[in-house]
Amino acid sequence: MITQIVLIILAAGSAVWAADDTGRLERQLGDAQGRVSPWVQGSASVATGRKVTARQVMPSDPDRDQAMKQQLGQLEEKKLRQRIDTLYIQAKDFYHKDQFTEATDIFNQILSLDPSNKAALDYLINKIPARQAKLEEQKLKQEQEQQRKAELKRQEEERQVELKRQEQERQEQLKRETELKQQQLEEIKKQKELERQQFEEQKRLAEEQRRAEELKRQEELKRQQEEKKRQEEERKAELKRQEQERQEQLKRETELKQQQLEEIKKQKELERQQFEEQKRLAEEQRRAEELKRQEELKRQQEEKKRQEEERKAELKRQEQERQEQLKRETELKQQQLEEARKEKELEEIKKEKKPPRLRKEENAKDEKDTKAQEEEKDNEEYRVKPFDTLTIKVYEEEALSGDYKIQKGGFIDIPLIRKVQVEGLTVYEIEDKVTALLAKDYLVNPQIMITVKEFHAEKIILLGQVTKPGTYSLSAEEPVTLLRAISMAGGFTNIAAMNNVRIIRIEKDKKTTTTVKTSEIIDGKKEDVVLKPGDIVVVPESFW
Repeated sequence: MITQIVLIILAAGSAVWAADDTGRLERQLGDAQGRVSPWVQGSASVATGRKVTARQVMPSDPDRDQAMKQQLGQLEEKKLRQRIDTLYIQAKDFYHKDQFTEATDIFNQILSLDPSNKAALDYLINKIPARQAKLEEQKLKQEQEQQRKAELKRQEEERQVELKRQEQERQEQLKRETELKQQQLEEIKKQKELERQQFEEQKRLAEEQRRAEELKRQEELKRQQEEKKRQEEERKAELKRQEQERQEQLKRETELKQQQLEEIKKQKELERQQFEEQKRLAEEQRRAEELKRQEELKRQQEEKKRQEEERKAELKRQEQERQEQLKRETELKQQQLEEARKEKELEEIKKEKKPPRLRKEENAKDEKDTKAQEEEKDNEEYRVKPFDTLTIKVYEEEALSGDYKIQKGGFIDIPLIRKVQVEGLTVYEIEDKVTALLAKDYLVNPQIMITVKEFHAEKIILLGQVTKPGTYSLSAEEPVTLLRAISMAGGFTNIAAMNNVRIIRIEKDKKTTTTVKTSEIIDGKKEDVVLKPGDIVVVPESFW
């Protein structure tokens, strides 16, 4: 941008000088034809160093007139070329800003001045349509990406509704099973009560029979003593037999109940063993993957170390070449700046007011600088933290440019200057710090731009009786609640204690534990709990 502004100023200055030269030649041509003014005579006197009279200038010379006309034509052609160059710079500026209508109008003006201008034809026929097509393609891709995100969001909502429905069905199933167990216990209780009543009835009947026999015995007296004794023995034997049968029946029923309880206990133990086996297999698989990842990471670190050594050697060689090139470029830029300064001084001395077009360009530059300052002010608020990713661009230094991830200690590792502490700084403070370090021993006037490419996501941990325990990232767009986090982990297992979920939170070195009943949240009796970064959610095992 600075180079373009300098070129525009140079072109404007050249145009003004060309206009002055054109006026001078026209005045000289008028003098040659007998229209000499005192001002022209004075200029001729100053140019030749001797006094020139009207009689000496007025005689006409065809050769001289022809030479002046040729010079006038050359100046007009030079002025036209400068006008075309100025328009070409403006058109390219509009083209790079994607203002294709303004750029097309200016290129058409160039073609109206110079129909054979190949650069303008190339922009109108090839570059502008191609860039417009590329922008349309990017816009189409953005629309497709937005549609894809909307579809993913709709699918997530449907999945949440399905999970909620499944949870309700599971609650209803548990309720039905509980009611069934209670009914079975009531049936057993009723059966025991019926057996007790039957026993009491038998006892009462036996007592009545005994009394009747006793009365009959008293009536029959001695005659029936032996018969009574025999009958009494038979009755006692019968009662004993009945008592034995009842005891055996009770024993069989007790054994049957014990067997049923043992079957239920064995089934629960089998389910627990299956769950432990699944958990053990998952842990073994995770450890194998972790071991494989560590081996791969070790191999990558060794490869990275080797590449880093090669890159350091290459950087050292490139740095030497760049220092020589930079030295030459600095000398050339100093010469150009000196020439521009001289031309600007000449222009300020020659005239006090500036052409309207030049004033307009300077005003546009001031507005652009103001806009850039406002954008910089908006970005000054965010301060980087560990695990953020920064994009650093160093002008004409590809080896130093790239993406840098902030390490755990709050630093980034940049070639040449190595570890730079950046935690808690804004991007502009980091730019100033890196610029100062590079300019100190390595680069001359380095130009650096730094942006935040990726913000580190905060995480929570889910443990216990969930389908997929582990670490999950919190969303920066919307808060994550307890039920949503559990659904992210695949929901509860069959043996989870849903009403004894614990949330462990550490804030300012203070640990707090909160117990939550998720059934009350599902029924709408309580609000869902919003989780914070670093929270640990523990779902214990149910023992019933």
